[in-house]
Order: sequence, then C-alpha cells, then structure tokens
Amino acid sequence: MKKICKVLVVEDHEGIQEVLRESLSAQGYHFSMVTTGAEMRAALASDPAIDIVVIDIVLPGEGIPVLSLYASNFYAPSNRANSFWMTR
Repeated sequence: MKKICKVLVVEDHEGIQEVLRESLSAQGYHFSMVTTGAEMRAALASDPAIDIVVIDIVLPGEGIPVLSLYASNFYAPSNRANSFWMTR
C-alpha cells in the first residue's frame, strides 16, 4: 500500500495558501496549514507523523531562523525562490 505523506505548510499569504491547498488536495496529500513559526513548532511537536514541511523562508522574522532550528531533523533538498521544503 502506498503511503500518503503528511505535509505541513507554513505560509502567511492567503493567495499562496489557496494555490497550495488546491494543488495538495488534487494530488491526494494529507496536509495542514499554519501561518507562523510558533504554529509550525506546535504542529511538529504534536504530530510526529508529519513527513514534509513547506515553509515560506521570507516569513516575517521567522522563515530562516525557524528553518535553522529544524535543520538537523530534516533533509532539506530544495530551495525554490521564497519557499523551502524539508523531509524527515
């Protein structure tokens, strides 16, 4: 049986959230959305089954600092413009 990845999206812009929501839904991913680094930390602490994190690295005051906190827990294979995705 194919495992469906759990995705956490960290994005504060509603338009980008909507695009990601439609895309992830269409691909059959289980996902949740948060808007701040604090919400991301809480989501990761409460759900160890999250496989992928997509984070807006220009999240005001939080993108890169929050990303650096989790660098040792995730493999970070791709940096595309203003977003970054990490896998466990």
